[in-house]
Amino acid sequence: MPSPRRARFSSLTLALSLAFALLLSASCGEGGSPQTPAGDAPAAGDVPAAGDSVSGADAASPATGDGQAAAPAGKAPGTSPDPADPAGEVLATINGRPLYRSVYEIQLAMMAASLDGDPASLEGDPASPGATATEPDLAARLGLLDILIRVELATQEAYRLGFAPSGQELDALAARAVDAAGGLKDLNEALASAGTTMEQFRNQIARNEAMRAWRDGAFLAKAAVPEEEAKAFYDAHLEEATHLDDARAFQIMFPFPLLEGNNPDEAKERVRKRAEQVLFLARNGRDFEELARTYMDSMTLAAVDNGKLGWVGHTGTFPELEALILSLEPGEVGGPVETPFNIHIVKVMEKRPAGTLTFAELKPDIIELLAEQKIDELIQQRSSELLEQATVTFLDPEIAALWAEYRRTGAVPAAPPDPGSDDGNAPAPDGA
Repeated sequence: MPSPRRARFSSLTLALSLAFALLLSASCGEGGSPQTPAGDAPAAGDVPAAGDSVSGADAASPATGDGQAAAPAGKAPGTSPDPADPAGEVLATINGRPLYRSVYEIQLAMMAASLDGDPASLEGDPASPGATATEPDLAARLGLLDILIRVELATQEAYRLGFAPSGQELDALAARAVDAAGGLKDLNEALASAGTTMEQFRNQIARNEAMRAWRDGAFLAKAAVPEEEAKAFYDAHLEEATHLDDARAFQIMFPFPLLEGNNPDEAKERVRKRAEQVLFLARNGRDFEELARTYMDSMTLAAVDNGKLGWVGHTGTFPELEALILSLEPGEVGGPVETPFNIHIVKVMEKRPAGTLTFAELKPDIIELLAEQKIDELIQQRSSELLEQATVTFLDPEIAALWAEYRRTGAVPAAPPDPGSDDGNAPAPDGA
């Protein structure tokens, strides 16, 4: 039976989830300050004090469409702050807001790792002028640009609709991030080694939280799944309800900094030591779920479903993590174990032998899966509407031409077009 958690990895819903935990890492880069038009929202580093609103004073008019929702009580519409500026180079602007090249490169590395690939092995790069690319690689890269643009548009809409956290809410989220990092001293050292600031870090937390609230507030109520729909899905996928032996587990995940400054080994060792400290607490009587809430920041918690791994079996996705989980008995805690971008400690809640799961056993997972699919469809529809209305400008003419052809035809260009064939403003085609 398909796992609802795994199903998220094929859609824009994943991109939004990743933004909570991964684009946050873009604030840990190589310094620089984003440039914003006069009168626009505050750039990274201009974060209000406690009790102030993160939203801009000049509220934009709420957009129309399926994603529109009333502003949450006590919150006013506003304009999103710029994301942190890790490398200082703008790849494109989206309604005048910057998309930084480093954000694209971070997500490309994540994509390659999730496919058991290596960014260096992918031919060509539409973010590199003059590069050539095979069609599959170019398709993946243009698709990634499309996702990042949609994420930025979603963030802008979240602020327009008033989903940004207040200053007090942002303070609370930042405090959790400090706890997750092992304290203010450790977090400041990590940020300093990466060449960024606490203000940039807080700014990205605010953007991520606004997207999370927009997703829940604008779409969750529209994704109800009646029991008969869930049962029909179970009947249609009965063969997939058969499983090998597996275990239900919780995790506490400690992400590696994606941009690690000049000391990547030192940064990883710092994360590993933090995981070992939390593992010691878990093995000495501390409640595991409470530790997860304490030592994972809110964006990481959102991305990993509050630490719930669900049933883990023999998929081969992360063999070291699976082997650890399957080696533990119910109630045991184990780790730390390393995956490409994180260190994990885990607790096994229960185990079961191979067999076929009943509908009653799978009903919660199926409802979650189908609800995620509905949310994904709604987000895709709304992001397409936003993209049709948006002005997307690539600063490099070759990339602009590739993007324009991709948006006009819905197909990947067979070869890079003439760099002078487009002025950089790519209108979105109907039906995007």
